[in-house]
Amino acid sequence: MNLLTKRIKPFLLFTVIICGLAACKKVLNDPFVPEAPLAKSITEFKFEASLNKDFLSETINGEISGDTIKISLPEELNCRTLIASFKYEGRLVSVNDVKQYSGISVNNFEKPLIYSVMADDGSERNFFIQTALIPEVRQAVPHIYIVTDGNTPITSKESYLKADIRIDGKGTFENYEGRTSIKGRGNTTWRGYPKKPYRLKLDTKAPLLGFSPEKDWILLANYLDESLMCNAAAMKIGRLLEMPFTNHIIPVDLTVNGVYLGNYMFTEQKEVEDNRINVGKDGVWLELDMQYDEDFKFRSDHIQLPVMIQYPDLGKLAPTEAGVRLAQIQADFNQLEASLMDASFPNNNYRQYLDIESVANYIIANTLADNREIGWPKSVLLYKTATGKYTFGPIWDFDWGFGFDYGQMKHFVVDERPLIGNNNFGGTRLFSRLMQDPQVKRTITKKWIVFKSSSYPKLVKYLKDYNTAISSSLQNDYQVWKRGSGDAFTELTHMLNWLDRRVEYMDNLIGGWGFMGTP
Repeated sequence: MNLLTKRIKPFLLFTVIICGLAACKKVLNDPFVPEAPLAKSITEFKFEASLNKDFLSETINGEISGDTIKISLPEELNCRTLIASFKYEGRLVSVNDVKQYSGISVNNFEKPLIYSVMADDGSERNFFIQTALIPEVRQAVPHIYIVTDGNTPITSKESYLKADIRIDGKGTFENYEGRTSIKGRGNTTWRGYPKKPYRLKLDTKAPLLGFSPEKDWILLANYLDESLMCNAAAMKIGRLLEMPFTNHIIPVDLTVNGVYLGNYMFTEQKEVEDNRINVGKDGVWLELDMQYDEDFKFRSDHIQLPVMIQYPDLGKLAPTEAGVRLAQIQADFNQLEASLMDASFPNNNYRQYLDIESVANYIIANTLADNREIGWPKSVLLYKTATGKYTFGPIWDFDWGFGFDYGQMKHFVVDERPLIGNNNFGGTRLFSRLMQDPQVKRTITKKWIVFKSSSYPKLVKYLKDYNTAISSSLQNDYQVWKRGSGDAFTELTHMLNWLDRRVEYMDNLIGGWGFMGTP
């Protein structure tokens, strides 16, 4: 290769590159070749409970369809100062020319709002926020129809059966048809009573009866409950106390394999999910229960509490890893218990491990509902995030609350024995110890004063609305199971009279602590 060739080759290569770039530029500028649109969209929109603590006990997700974002809010919610969280593609988001910051900006969602997303070229796309205020109790009771494959009877709470599910929303809820698995659930309620509770696992997540989309759901039977309202009342108390992750209750009629089984309560499955008990990937969820029937469990060091691991699911880990994680959870819980039982209690650091607000809420809810199961303990739940404190909740299982007398097999029997008695049961020892802290009693006192004045009337209204909604369903249930009077108004009267007596009892109890009127 001569010197001239060596000089020409680089020149030719340079010429080709320049020409190629020019050609590319020509193609990009060619009016017949459309340019890719610049991004300007909202991809996620929600109200997070953690950012709206004064109004929400759970996160509410919006449904994005084209340029419309639909979001359902409880009818009684104060929508004037809500904080929205959102994800978007584009340069910025604004409302009425005010730049919006996800998780920070406050807006009034009682009126129509438009979220404008600006692209990098300055063009905008509008998203219309469509809020629907949903009454907590609707007058129509939806009907759920389940048909197991081959009409196989549901006889196990361990093994699922495949089934078809159809929901008739009665015009106030969306209808639904799909595939599910179904099995029994519960302990005493499954073994001891003819009306059985069930657990559903849909093949595909779905937003049934207005809930956020999930696969797992529960049908509570409430066989012992003549009013068919006790668990609904308890959950409403929890929500009025703003206890996170409190279940919602929808009354339904249930037919399985062509047989009408009566009135049930449709509710969320207790599980760790973003839309449910949200403790994060590294959090913990525990149950204190004398049944002590889970695979991963331990007895606490001091009180010998029966502690069962609900989350994480240690059964999904290798045996060695599961053993290590169980030991960590046990040591962490025993650290809390040791601080409670230490001689320096309550003037020590135990509040670093336990959320006192949750203790106060938990005791108010269970005392007002007279739920004596917490003393055994039974269905006492606690959770914590990886870096947070232990928090009591969510509340659960009030079949034996509301003045239930086992001898008479009826509710609303007046009983003014202390909820936290003098026996030596594990739950009694735990809560009796907590009640020795004056700060716990002071916090309960403040919360009770507010609850009685502003929340108790809402509870009464809710129960009246609920009772009206289930009136016909309760009569139909009575024809099957013959529990109670069979008359909705009679059962409502029993419940409200009993609750009024219970409020009076709590006034006397809390007033005797001496913190009324103290700052």
